[in-house]
Amino acid sequence: MLKAGSAQVNITPPIGTDLVGQWVARKSVGVNDELFANTMVLDDGKTRLAFVSCDVLSIGNTTKRAIREIVAKETNINPENVFMFGTHTHTGPAIVSCLGTNADPEYTAQFIKLVAGSVKLANDKLDDANIGIGSGNAEGWGFPRRYWMKDGKVRMHPPKGDPNIDRVQGKSDPQLNVLFVENKAGKVISVLVNFSCHATVVGGDHVISADYPGAIRDTIKQILGNDTIVLFGNGACGDVCQFDVDNTQRAEFGHAWRKRMGMAIGCEALKVIAGTDLMPSDSVDIEIHRDMLDIPIREIPKDRLEEAQKAFAGKSLAPAPTVYEDIVRRELLLLSEDRDKDPYAHAEMMAVRIGNSAIVCIPAEFFCELGMRIKDGSSLKPTFVIELANGCVGYIPTAEAFTGGGYETDLVRSSKLIIQAGEMVIQKALELLQF
Repeated sequence: MLKAGSAQVNITPPIGTDLVGQWVARKSVGVNDELFANTMVLDDGKTRLAFVSCDVLSIGNTTKRAIREIVAKETNINPENVFMFGTHTHTGPAIVSCLGTNADPEYTAQFIKLVAGSVKLANDKLDDANIGIGSGNAEGWGFPRRYWMKDGKVRMHPPKGDPNIDRVQGKSDPQLNVLFVENKAGKVISVLVNFSCHATVVGGDHVISADYPGAIRDTIKQILGNDTIVLFGNGACGDVCQFDVDNTQRAEFGHAWRKRMGMAIGCEALKVIAGTDLMPSDSVDIEIHRDMLDIPIREIPKDRLEEAQKAFAGKSLAPAPTVYEDIVRRELLLLSEDRDKDPYAHAEMMAVRIGNSAIVCIPAEFFCELGMRIKDGSSLKPTFVIELANGCVGYIPTAEAFTGGGYETDLVRSSKLIIQAGEMVIQKALELLQF
């Protein structure tokens, strides 16, 4: 008999905390909506695991390990079975260093304790439950953000109606996957929503916000009750955002659009829940496959590295620059240091089978087309692809993306892997999905 428990812990940082997700750090000036760590623990009698959804940009390996260490001490959950992921909000606290923003060690220490606490709370609430897994369609809420321009290069987010646009590069994925848990009284106690779109609707703002995933949560709670725990796992969305370049009649940014987008996707998730039958109790078995994938880091061009060394001669790399050119130079120098210590990025890959469905974690900003290929190649339906899960090794674009260049392929710590990385991840994911 399946048992499940869920919990929500507030992880909203204090006003004044640095926000991460843009080229330079931003001091938060207020709270638009609160941030949470939402946890769902499942146990089929043989395997117990925790899914943890956090309203942050991403979760680094050191932070992941620290959370698991506390979970190992305070619960009977195998710490390797803690499957954690960031929703990828760009208006959340700096628990990772990225471009011109340094991680905040004081808040990160607090975050670790709070997230581990959410796992313990959910584990303590385990009780008999039923589960349902289904899919819907959220067409029109995620769009490719990379376009070939007439000069032969690729640009991210070209302006609407730009006459220099030639054609789109990449795909979007309208599939919306939902896993939900009911207690024996028939009350939905927790929901996991999986959809592919960057959480950048309010990304440039200086207020703390969970972005549209938080609005999805609010919508679902309005119908199912405020005590329902709602997790959001972003799908493969490294090159997908909410901005529709072809529609010049609307602007898909700001807090009003955040609510509108969250309402639409949340309602679609509720529609899936209403239309999905619960799985027979005797068919709810859980199995986990995991492996570590070692991906080579690209070589840094000698001339660029020498130029960066010259620009920073006698200067400390500790302070985060505020000028674009210096941010990129510092990134190359820091990446060079990392590569000298270890020429590989180590990606923890995990696949979870629940009955005839599966959830696979990708610890990267994974391009949408690559995620769709994993779904297509999996015999388990639906297969949830959740990116930024169990760490982050940076962007993993398609091989085609490198031919046109652009932000996601430019060499920095958050985009450092070899061109073949995408194919390596697909192959490993499909291996792990062989249950």
